[in-house]
Amino acid sequence: MRMPAGSQVFIFLAIMLVLAGCFITGCSTRQPVPLANETQNASNQGFRFLQPDSVSEDPQVLSFKDVTAQLAGVVLDGGYSSAVNASPEKEILYVRGNNLDNNGQARSWTFVVRHANRTSIVTFDQKGMNLAAWKGEFPQKEIRLDSIILPEDLFLKNRDAITGDNRAGSRDLVLAMDRYTLTTSGTTNRVLVFDAKTGALMSSHG
Repeated sequence: MRMPAGSQVFIFLAIMLVLAGCFITGCSTRQPVPLANETQNASNQGFRFLQPDSVSEDPQVLSFKDVTAQLAGVVLDGGYSSAVNASPEKEILYVRGNNLDNNGQARSWTFVVRHANRTSIVTFDQKGMNLAAWKGEFPQKEIRLDSIILPEDLFLKNRDAITGDNRAGSRDLVLAMDRYTLTTSGTTNRVLVFDAKTGALMSSHG
């Protein structure tokens, strides 16, 4: 059942406040889990956002496809799974990519994931993976990855609209409710909204 517009806005603002709080204050002093190390326990890690002043001049960007493959193997209540016992009940409800390049790859990807009767926030960046519990309601519908266009393909299909004006600034991409929302922040801000299934441009502002 589709959520009323007011409820969707409230949920979006709530999640953004939580993410912003973690970004400003930092939610953990623990070390991140290396993506290549599948023996660590993800449940022992705190939630961390990449601090802009700690980014190198040539930061590693992550593809959506690679990160979602990593996410599929994560057991959210302890460690990593194998292909045999991967959790089939995980449902992605919300995705945010920060500082995307011209190819649709990001410095960090954040997922809100529902599993069993719990919801978690999982973040991947060049330093690894971090996990936090979401204690509130998050009633967005599931994002089925097999029914959407991937960010890399979205950027390829809409290259002129996204990068054609050579506008300077950082790009953030949100995937929720069958829509991609791309925000370019700089001297002037611009917001592009795309159909997540077809990649078609729906609206442009700024």
